Amino acid sequence: MLQTVSKFESLLFKTQDRHFQEKRDSIEDIYTKFTKAGDASQADYRSVTSVGIGMMGLTAQGGMMHLDEYEMGKEWVVSYKKFSTGMLISEEAIDDMKSNKRAREDKVKLLQTFATDAAEAAQWTCETQCTDFLIRGTSTVVTATWPGVFRDGLALFSAAHVTQKGAVQWSNLQAGGPPTQLSIQEAVTMLSNIPDETGRPQANVGGVAIVYGRFNEWRMDEILGTEFAVDVDTNNINPLKNKKITKILDPYLPPTYPGYMVIDTKWHELQHFMKKKVTLNTDVDAMTGNRIHRAIMRFARSADSAKGIILNSGS
Repeated sequence: MLQTVSKFESLLFKTQDRHFQEKRDSIEDIYTKFTKAGDASQADYRSVTSVGIGMMGLTAQGGMMHLDEYEMGKEWVVSYKKFSTGMLISEEAIDDMKSNKRAREDKVKLLQTFATDAAEAAQWTCETQCTDFLIRGTSTVVTATWPGVFRDGLALFSAAHVTQKGAVQWSNLQAGGPPTQLSIQEAVTMLSNIPDETGRPQANVGGVAIVYGRFNEWRMDEILGTEFAVDVDTNNINPLKNKKITKILDPYLPPTYPGYMVIDTKWHELQHFMKKKVTLNTDVDAMTGNRIHRAIMRFARSADSAKGIILNSGS
């Protein structure tokens, strides 16, 4: 959105003494900790699943051999979305800056900090987009940036996913409730129980991470950081402590969001696509003489597969 001329002039000319922005230390990238960088080299991203042969079939003596075939799944297409912000400065303000020392020195530092502010705005946008995996993960409602349904025509998190071969039903949606030691253990077991597309069981999960907001910050420290079991059987060893689960606190989730997502750090397919990093440019409108400072980015996030991820909505 563009900074209005009147607001800019007010900040630039009427600030007499001190201008400051209330800020604490910047937050490091969070979304890159639970999403993988996707291939953004083409005009859009396209992928398709392929399924190998299934289990051998019982063949009677002298009977015909069991025949199988490779199958192609549904194609998935991701388009990159354009995000932008900017600031407009009137021709009159530019002229006044040339003759007014206080204005010329840009006491409020808006022009000097625009590049930094734009970069922070871009990160904020990426972070917020990626929280949709948790916030919108069970929704089939289509928005400007959320596809609603994914490769199999279901919500990203569903209890009714089915393999392409064998019609084996599987779930990546845990019954909602507050985090407990038992619920997180169950989520890790659910990760291990997700079959491949032929219906074959897969190996136990190796690396595990859990994504949550500040609503559950202290609860996760309690559950994952204590040596003994939490809440019940407190004389027993807490197996989660030895599992070495990576904690990913995402402050971009709403402060009251109660859910969490457990991921297989090696095999999950949550992706982010940075088609065009935030770029800055300045143009002069030939019709008005106004100067426009713009920042533009093209970004998307998507999921190639619903496997390797478990969601508990928290309620």
